[in-house]
Amino acid sequence: LCEDVLSPFDVPRFNNSAMDGYAFRGSELKGERVTLALCGTSYAGTPFEGEVPVGACIRIMTGAAVPEGLDTVIPFEDVEATDAAVSFSADAVKPGANVRLLGEEIRRGQVVIPKGAMLTPEALGLAASFGRAALPCASLRVGVFSTGDELREPGEPLGPGQIYASNGYLLEALITRWGHEVVPLGVLPDDETVLEKAIRAAMAECDVLVTTGGVGEGDHDLISRVLGRLGSIEHFHVRMRPGKPLAFGYLDAGHPVFFMGLPGNPVAAAMSSRLFLRPTLARLSGLTDKVERPETVRVVCGKDVRAKASRTDFVRGNFVNGKFEGSPLQSSAMLTSLMKADAVLIVPEGTGTLPAGSEADAFLL
Repeated sequence: LCEDVLSPFDVPRFNNSAMDGYAFRGSELKGERVTLALCGTSYAGTPFEGEVPVGACIRIMTGAAVPEGLDTVIPFEDVEATDAAVSFSADAVKPGANVRLLGEEIRRGQVVIPKGAMLTPEALGLAASFGRAALPCASLRVGVFSTGDELREPGEPLGPGQIYASNGYLLEALITRWGHEVVPLGVLPDDETVLEKAIRAAMAECDVLVTTGGVGEGDHDLISRVLGRLGSIEHFHVRMRPGKPLAFGYLDAGHPVFFMGLPGNPVAAAMSSRLFLRPTLARLSGLTDKVERPETVRVVCGKDVRAKASRTDFVRGNFVNGKFEGSPLQSSAMLTSLMKADAVLIVPEGTGTLPAGSEADAFLL
């Protein structure tokens, strides 16, 4: 959200009933039993407009305006009623009960949705309740590309040693789900001149550039050399499995264009995007109320869960009878291990295999 949303009025806008019943003055609660004359009805959207004399009450529906001078509502089921009067025990309700007071939730001019907040379904509903038909929002333009002469787009024939480019489609779907605009840049060849020309063009129309693979230290990782000429990029080996290589930095397009290079293996790319790319995009878009990282839950292992002790291991698996069981296929190249999984178990570095019955944190997929 690019600006504060202020309440144009008090909420509630008027004293109103919290339930269906009878509205009256709390001062009438005297003695053991109260009997009041019935003089009208107040409906939601059609309030009672007359005066309610002392010793009288009105029928009232949930959300209907409570007439001036009345301050208490007793539910229908707690009274004995005729067409002309109601009677009930004086201790059946307390003075002031079941009335929502003007401004008790929100005061006019109060910030109800702050600048930088994420527009959740609840926030959109709240904005609509104040009559806002449109809201100014930040939407990052995120360019996604892959590199490699071995890659072909789906639908093209495969030659010897070639594979289909899948990571770009995975990332584009995730980024779209996170609320950002995707600029698909496709597959770029292992040619420095072509790479640099394509990246320069993308820098002019994107706020962020993301790629998978080609950002390591191998002889054919040309993208690293190209990016080094266009900005400042740092390379890291993250102590996690799957997902080790990571690159990020800024490119100079007259304005900073953020860059993140994710691992080339599909599962590693998916894991790194959830752990690093999503919170980065959230911050760059101005989100201030929370960082978009996977929320974890505590789970119990139903069987031994094999894990490497050398790095934090993110083990894909499923819940069987309410307990986590790791998938037998944990290769970072096997996207099916993630697609079929219910959750990812987080096994801290130095832990190794977790025996059945152990507890650990996991995030749900």
